Amino acid sequence: MKKKPKLLVIGDNCFDITVKSDFGFAKDRNFIPEYYVSKPAGTGVNFAVSFSELGGSAVYYTPISKDSFGREISNFLSKKGVDISGKRSDLPTALIIAVVNSKGERTTFALIKGTSYTEISLKEFVQADLTEFDGIYISGGINTEVETGEEVLKIAKFAKECHKKLYFDPQIRIGREIPGFIEISKEISELSDILFANEEEISDIGQDIFKNRIIIEKRGENGAAVFKNGREIFSVPGLRVRAKDTTGAGDAFNAAFLLNFLSGGSLEDSLIFGNKAGAVSVSKEGAYSPSFEEVENFDYEE
Repeated sequence: MKKKPKLLVIGDNCFDITVKSDFGFAKDRNFIPEYYVSKPAGTGVNFAVSFSELGGSAVYYTPISKDSFGREISNFLSKKGVDISGKRSDLPTALIIAVVNSKGERTTFALIKGTSYTEISLKEFVQADLTEFDGIYISGGINTEVETGEEVLKIAKFAKECHKKLYFDPQIRIGREIPGFIEISKEISELSDILFANEEEISDIGQDIFKNRIIIEKRGENGAAVFKNGREIFSVPGLRVRAKDTTGAGDAFNAAFLLNFLSGGSLEDSLIFGNKAGAVSVSKEGAYSPSFEEVENFDYEE
């Protein structure tokens, strides 16, 4: 790498609790699950950790709660080499509780209303020194309340006024049913220099988004493609791996692409590197963030 790029990261943070158990509701029944896992999570956290693990410098800007879950998130980010900026919040940490049965079917309870990351605001952001950053990365997973999305949009506009590059993943799957979510995603997309989105998200935002920006179309197991000024200039096929967990693979892809691109790599080489990082991530358990060496040396099935 020619240099160590540095990004300011805005995106959701939460605490995931996954329980594997077969049960039906029963009054006053205490179920003891066969398996459970709890860990810091969120698309913003996943991206920041992946970018750091790959060798970049990530500063996570979004408010983190002062509660016990927030302290775990802060400790996790610090251990992974991610700097923490922004305010600490008195609001609770968002909790994602998933119950998985023996068939792998999942029911999720998203406790995200009035949580810490929704306190992000332009008022605090304008105090940040943006000169040291190669750009601002925004994960749309933060826009789960209308007021929060409006603040993030103001931040995006301010960043562009400061002539900073903007990199955006709308994460529409998270907020498709939330009023105003797609509209906010479209406005932030129009400000972005590089947009990461799948085919369905591009359809939601509108084909006009292809004009005057770089689009990275993520195609899951079918690979990815780069579009520039509305024209596909390069694509890569999906890599054959034995998938174990797709959680966080998209964030790892985005981080690897930007790490390579901001280090001086071409769009084509960056897409190849991002594609490999996503494949490494899905081949591991959990929201796995691979190192630079793991991606470089990854041996996939032909």
